[in-house]
Amino acid sequence: MRHVEHSKSGSSGIPVKIVPNLFAFRSPSKWCLYQYQVTFMPDIESKRLRMALLFSHSDLLGTIRAFDGAMLFLPNKLQNQATKVTSMMKDGQVVNITILLTSTFPQDSPTCVQFFNIIIKKVLKMLSLYQIGQNFYNPSTPIHIPQHRLILWPGFSTSILRYETKILLSVDISHKVLRSETVLDFMTELYNRVGDQHFSDTCMNELVGFVVLTRYNNKTYRINDIDWSVKPTDIFKKADGTEITYVDYYSQQYDASITDLKQPMLVSWLKSKNRSMDVAPRLVHLIPEFCYLTGLSNQARSDFRIMKDLAAETQLSPQKRQKRLHELIDNIQRNKVARTELEGWGLHLDEQISLVGRVLPPEKIHMFDHSCQPVSPVDWSKDIRKSRIIGSGPLQDWLMVFSHRNYEIAGQLLACLKKVGPPMGFLIDNPKMIQVNDSPVSFIQALRHHIESSTQLVLCILPSNQKNNYDCLKKFLCVEKPIPSQCVVARTLNKTNIMSIVTKIALQMACKTGGELWMVEIPLKSLMVIGIDINFDTLRKGIYVGFVASINSTVTKWLSRCIFQSSSAEVADCLKVCMKGALSKWLEVNHVLPSRIVVYRDGVGDGQLMTLVDYEVPQILDSFKMVDSDYRQKLKQETPSQIQVQCWSEKAEDQLQCCLESADWAMFKQSAGTLDGYATTVTDFIDKHVKDCIPRKSIRMFLNRKPWMNQDIQNLLNTRPKVTIIVVRKKGTCRFFANVNGMLQNPPVGTVIDNEATRPEWYDFFLISQCACQGTVSPTYYNVVYDNSSMKPDHVQRLTYKMCHLYYNWPGVIRLPAPCQYAFKLTTLVAQNVHREPDLELADRLFFL
Repeated sequence: MRHVEHSKSGSSGIPVKIVPNLFAFRSPSKWCLYQYQVTFMPDIESKRLRMALLFSHSDLLGTIRAFDGAMLFLPNKLQNQATKVTSMMKDGQVVNITILLTSTFPQDSPTCVQFFNIIIKKVLKMLSLYQIGQNFYNPSTPIHIPQHRLILWPGFSTSILRYETKILLSVDISHKVLRSETVLDFMTELYNRVGDQHFSDTCMNELVGFVVLTRYNNKTYRINDIDWSVKPTDIFKKADGTEITYVDYYSQQYDASITDLKQPMLVSWLKSKNRSMDVAPRLVHLIPEFCYLTGLSNQARSDFRIMKDLAAETQLSPQKRQKRLHELIDNIQRNKVARTELEGWGLHLDEQISLVGRVLPPEKIHMFDHSCQPVSPVDWSKDIRKSRIIGSGPLQDWLMVFSHRNYEIAGQLLACLKKVGPPMGFLIDNPKMIQVNDSPVSFIQALRHHIESSTQLVLCILPSNQKNNYDCLKKFLCVEKPIPSQCVVARTLNKTNIMSIVTKIALQMACKTGGELWMVEIPLKSLMVIGIDINFDTLRKGIYVGFVASINSTVTKWLSRCIFQSSSAEVADCLKVCMKGALSKWLEVNHVLPSRIVVYRDGVGDGQLMTLVDYEVPQILDSFKMVDSDYRQKLKQETPSQIQVQCWSEKAEDQLQCCLESADWAMFKQSAGTLDGYATTVTDFIDKHVKDCIPRKSIRMFLNRKPWMNQDIQNLLNTRPKVTIIVVRKKGTCRFFANVNGMLQNPPVGTVIDNEATRPEWYDFFLISQCACQGTVSPTYYNVVYDNSSMKPDHVQRLTYKMCHLYYNWPGVIRLPAPCQYAFKLTTLVAQNVHREPDLELADRLFFL
């Protein structure tokens, strides 16, 4: 993008000193990595034997080397381009080895950066850290949470990348959640709960897909199946061809005794590490007694006490996080083996870098009757408590459905709604009150009977928070009878802060019926903002693409679409359809296409960026052609009307002026009895002479064609919108601390970092648009992958921050731009609860909040 070739940094805002979790990874200025291809004659299949034969020549290669079985990497160049050596096997066979130099990589090449990551992982293993997934953990210092039967392994995630001016090591804190219960414990408890009849099916549903850890080798496996026919006493064949029982194998190999000899076996499919070879996955049987569940169940995640106790250990303050980071770096420097490995490659870990960020100016929040500068951008609910929302129609025809035992709660909720609604400008009439039994079938039968075409909203008071009840209602009200709905669990309405809860419910109801709550100033005129996100549907084995677009100039009205794709690839192939619908709706509301479109695309990793640019961007650009052709075809189909227009000329103007100058204006004043009569007489007189003096002609009038339309205005209207596409990423390893008088704390809300910690090949920046009440705040990463609008970096950053103020489910700034969060909420509802595409009748309302 040419407009940011020289600088992609903004300038607005107040400077702030920032300390990131980035450490300089230094090497000599002329350092190179030498790659050699190694061949064996005769060929040796065993990788371990290849390494033994090659490494026997340490006098030639040195002790610092890396070999994967085919390619050898060295920090120093061998004397010859091709080096030949011989080795002898135990049986006396001579093996000729040829070491051929194939490539020399400078330190900033992608291959070297990838190699540095391999070296740092090797160093972490030298510190007795165990690799689980991509991260490294220390099982020797576990954190026990006995009240919830959980164990935490502290650890680190690392990444070495080429940043703006240098190669840097990013280090962040990670924790692995382990349960102190084994899979066998879980299965026993499940059996006691559900009984023998449904045990096997329930067990499969609960366990398949979970990741387990085996303590005897500290490795993780994903459960793909449960083999009920295999027992620990069964015999299996080892790699060397010998046969042994599982009981004897674990006793001899790991000194572990199996106590339950009747337990079934877990099945895990191990994929080949060699991706270039088409090798079938290898089946592994695991003993449930030795497998520990990792992570948290959905039930545990919904338990406030568990999450609170976990957060106390995992949500580290900036000071504690910084201390842990420096402990790791110090351990690497003090460990002789690790330090020797790094120094052997000519690599050194340097000091933690520092940089300067900027705090963007705060935004004003505009309501219907006034504007305010919030005391804190994190939560402005108190600032707007007595203000009216921008706009919402009255709620006149709606249903409230509840079970018999929640009759009093329903009456209390209605009274509170009628109390909080009018002050905010949301008028709520009495609903049709419907009492039903507790079952979801009763709710749906009542809704099917009472919903009419004029029904604006359905409010359901659920007797419990069971997912099945919620799913049934939402599916019915999103697909079969598309009506905006609000579900409230009865227990929620029994809390002491009932008025605060009901206020939030009223705001959601206003949004779902087409209301607008607040706005911020948008300097860009005729701007459409779009959010796109993707969510997996495990039930239908595919993905849902969520698309939410603004349809008015104040960015307060939205149009949504959610489309299912059977492919599991995280790339949207339905954007033409979505864009066509959004542009057609914008055209219907505003009568012209938007002049600018800014797209925020969530859920894209680094490896998919070029795929997105090559596949999704053309869909968005091609959609303009579809809308243009459809609109022109519609114009052709409209029958033109004949209208009379005045033809003003100098001759006609002179004739009119003579008539008006010769008029006796005093006569009108004298004959009029009142001021209104005087005005009416004069205007009628002028209108008569205009009709007499100015000739008229008949012209044909087409749809949306105005008499004042000329070629210049027509060319302006035919201009294609300028497009900016920004990839949004919530997860990352970068963390930022504000240095305030030598103390580290979370940066202020609105902090932008667009230098040093960004990538040289991308137009990117970090934005901290939320506050962390506990622990360290996580920045959101933005990458502008396409921009033909030449927007300045300042404008992109300020607009993004403004969008973080427009999420109507929370009166404060959020971590993501509002359209992204709306798309996330839409896909989450559809993929996890509805499992069907919502009816388009709901598209122009925020029904998914």
